[in-house]
Amino acid sequence: MMRLALALLLVVAGVQAFAPARSFRSSRHVAPRMGLDGMIGVGPETGNTVWDPLSLGSVSDTIKGEHSSVMPHAKWLREAEIKHGRAAMLAFVGTMAAATGVVFPGDLGGFHYEPCAWYDGLASAVSTNSFGMAQLFIAIALVEGNAFPGEFWTGGGEREAGDLGFLPFGDAKKNNRDLDEMKISELKNGRLAMIAMAGLFAEHQLPGSVPLIPGV
Repeated sequence: MMRLALALLLVVAGVQAFAPARSFRSSRHVAPRMGLDGMIGVGPETGNTVWDPLSLGSVSDTIKGEHSSVMPHAKWLREAEIKHGRAAMLAFVGTMAAATGVVFPGDLGGFHYEPCAWYDGLASAVSTNSFGMAQLFIAIALVEGNAFPGEFWTGGGEREAGDLGFLPFGDAKKNNRDLDEMKISELKNGRLAMIAMAGLFAEHQLPGSVPLIPGV
């Protein structure tokens, strides 16, 4: 197990070594700084106004001078929100599959999949299919290294937060959908999934701490 973990760390380090160098400070090609007021994400739940009780969206503007880049810009925070929301949505689907006993039928590549507890999924996958998990970790490292949003920290960067150029089902126009509507749907579902996963982990670690889902 330790050898596998060490090998994965070496792979990630190697991938990052070949990733293009990016500075945390803005380069010549910089997108205009944009606070929360210009971002998608508000809705009727908050009266169609920005809900930011901790002022995280403007914290980077409160520090001036040579320390102005100490705190992250709202664009960096939005990238983090979208990324964690997507991961949580995938995690929730996997959790529900494990909780209901859904597995891949038959043998896949010589591996036979058995149901396991949702909270033991990662350990089970690594122990039963270490080669497949190594491929997955390498793919994650490649995507993360290529899309590293270093310039977002100061509000720079050419691409929009969350836009990795991956549209397997086509763009919004092709599907006759409003792009802003789809972005809001992704944000809201991601936020809900993050809360759901936090609730599941809290109930597992502290039984009885979350109503309606006892004993998960």
